[in-house]
Amino acid sequence: MLIHCHQDTLLRCLQVVEKAIPSRTTMPILKGVLLHAENGALQLVSHNLELSVQARYDQAEIEAEGKIVLPEKIVEIIRQFESGTTVTIKVQEDGLRAEITSGSAVFVLYGMDAAEYPRYTVAEEWSAWEKIEFSAAAFKELFKKIIIAVSHDEARPLFRAVHLRLEKSGKLTAVATDTYRLARVQQFYREERRAKDLDFLVPGRTLAEILKVVEENPEEKVVCYFQENEIIFCYREFSFTSRLLEGKYPDVSGVFPAEFKTAIKVNKEKLEKLLRRAILLASGQNHVIILNIYGDILHVSAGSESGKMDEELVLEEKEGEDLEEILLNARYFMEPLPVIDDEILHIYFHGPLGPCIFSHDMVKVEGKETYAYLVLPIKTDRRA
Repeated sequence: MLIHCHQDTLLRCLQVVEKAIPSRTTMPILKGVLLHAENGALQLVSHNLELSVQARYDQAEIEAEGKIVLPEKIVEIIRQFESGTTVTIKVQEDGLRAEITSGSAVFVLYGMDAAEYPRYTVAEEWSAWEKIEFSAAAFKELFKKIIIAVSHDEARPLFRAVHLRLEKSGKLTAVATDTYRLARVQQFYREERRAKDLDFLVPGRTLAEILKVVEENPEEKVVCYFQENEIIFCYREFSFTSRLLEGKYPDVSGVFPAEFKTAIKVNKEKLEKLLRRAILLASGQNHVIILNIYGDILHVSAGSESGKMDEELVLEEKEGEDLEEILLNARYFMEPLPVIDDEILHIYFHGPLGPCIFSHDMVKVEGKETYAYLVLPIKTDRRA
């Protein structure tokens, strides 16, 4: 194999591909990047048995085709080359020794046999699958609001996923929860009619990695191909392949109370600054803060062995009862603020032991989108 690449383009591809290189594995070959030069293009692949990332580099100059798995050090080597230079990768006839040059710098890496690399789905296979499409901006807008509530508990795999449901009517619902907080987006995907409802459990880690790459460009697309237990997200020259999780996601349609006891409207920027001050002295791993609402005043307090704080904020509007006291995790309470675009937040309370809900409606080109984020209060022995 003999190829010539632009350093900047090759590095951009490798920086995305390296996201699926596992930090620990019993299969040494997974600690590398597969390079496959064929039919005028260079394919770069990483795989951790759950997520596979592929990048297609069409501008590479290929003098001789071939394939090899190179150690992950290849990423750092290319990163250290001067920007704008040409990188040449030459694999010797034995197929396992690669010489990498740029200018006067010469590196030799000892690779692994590409024939031993795990199988991955290629474009010729998935191009015939069923698909759904998003603009890149809509994709990012949707999933950044949901991913914040995905669980990180290895013992509860279903809650480590985002539940994506596309109904025959075109209604799209995305949900994530770790049982302490829940995020849900509902919108109309398209007015087309499908033969059946679609249900996916997409690993949250997969979506988190894709969101790091996708830019909020309404002119670009993210295309999702799916079949049985596999889903593939294609964006620009990259594709992310993930297995879908198996199991039935809990029905969360009834967790949002029909009526509230207290509703407030509050300036988002002022609330966020207040909460950042409160969390400095919030106690314990749960970062406990106490909220009280009297008239048009929101009172926030926090305390720990280091000290305590109290602060009041004038509300834009209040409806319903006063709220004597509710204990909340400050980080969970702050979490939806960056993903809600409104200057004024709408927050609903259902008593000191009921859920706290952020609600946000947005009219989009495709139709109306409704976002809801729910966080449960912290129960102590005295208030169980």
